[in-house]
Amino acid sequence: MKLFIIRNLEIFEEELESQIVSPVRKPHNLNPDDAKVIFHPIDYVVFDGMKKESIKNIILLDRQEKGTDHRALQRSIEKVVEHENYEWQTLRVQEDGKIKAE
Repeated sequence: MKLFIIRNLEIFEEELESQIVSPVRKPHNLNPDDAKVIFHPIDYVVFDGMKKESIKNIILLDRQEKGTDHRALQRSIEKVVEHENYEWQTLRVQEDGKIKAE
């Protein structure tokens, strides 16, 4: 039974490497530890330099086009970024469970 678990773990790690780590590392040579998986509407947000405690860029990374609807969604995200139509908000969850904006 242990051999089965270890073998499956190795297969899982190879699959994880090929589907999650490789797209972040290649072609931009980014550190996979800087990437946070979202999956939708994009696959990753990469905080380039986070592991070194000095973020240089924030990269919205999608591995591949998933159809015309998804491409339209990607274009709308691109337009938001190009027009700087975004903002920074900090929200805190209080002890009583209420959310407070700072």
